[in-house]
Amino acid sequence: MGKRLEILVDHYFPYHIDSPEILITKLNNKSKIGSFPLIPYFIQLYYFSFYSEIIMTSRQVGKFLGLLYYLKKPARSKHILYEFIYEPKKSLRGIISLLVWKIALKKIDRIFVQSTAEIDYYSKIFKESKKKFIFIPVAVPEGESFVGPSPAGYLFSAGRTNRDFPLLLKVVSSLNIPTIIVAGKNEKITLKSTPSNVKVYFDIPKEDYSRLLSNSHLVIITLKDGISSRGQIALLEAMALGKPLICTDVPGIRDYLIDGINGFLVPPGDPLALKNKITYLYHNLPVLNTIGRKAYETAKYLFNTRRFEDNFINALYNV
Repeated sequence: MGKRLEILVDHYFPYHIDSPEILITKLNNKSKIGSFPLIPYFIQLYYFSFYSEIIMTSRQVGKFLGLLYYLKKPARSKHILYEFIYEPKKSLRGIISLLVWKIALKKIDRIFVQSTAEIDYYSKIFKESKKKFIFIPVAVPEGESFVGPSPAGYLFSAGRTNRDFPLLLKVVSSLNIPTIIVAGKNEKITLKSTPSNVKVYFDIPKEDYSRLLSNSHLVIITLKDGISSRGQIALLEAMALGKPLICTDVPGIRDYLIDGINGFLVPPGDPLALKNKITYLYHNLPVLNTIGRKAYETAKYLFNTRRFEDNFINALYNV
């Protein structure tokens, strides 16, 4: 591929990429590089972008850098948003946000997204070429071994953003099936009142989350309708253990799950479809085992961290 790429990333960068083909330097608020507490963080990033081949930022700071590039953009540096998610809001604030992003994205070279559906969607609403958007599938570490459904287990659901927990509660309240939900504190109001067969945990440690997921029988991910990517990590974490799952059929999920092959899809906002699918599957162990095995193989071979790293590096060189 040629010489090794030198990449500057912001302190939000969540990935560990160990490759001889790239050198990643993290610009942290407290790192040796850019340790200037009186200077706003995005200003520091802007300064160092003039001395970098590639600068990668999250959307939090990328928007400000895109605006600063109207003053002067580094000629030799490429700016990439490595994890872009945008959700339009029908409010004055939402309209202003859209206008600001339209301006900022003009000066950003590439945008990594987590589903192919987002490429068409973002190119239309931001009036940008589809070539600016690159699909990088998310990944999770390979499971140590196949766990599969746990017949003595329970329904399991988890997530922090864009979850349709009211739909899930409406369905499981009519079923005599134990259910566990793991959610963020932002969902406390939504999950304040739950049926007796449902237990809810908020912001628990990762090891507790993994244990609850591992002991589950069937995983359910209910999502609100929309294009923006949400739910893929929870989806793949379940698949990596061989857990059969039901997920809302939204565009951001279709790159990862094929209905009836490695999981099941139900229409968004449809309680009857979800209830029928749970009723059909919960005691159908042969189907659950078959789907769980295929889910495990999908996560292990298609969405592992090694493949993610290869996709990531190839995308960087294509920039």
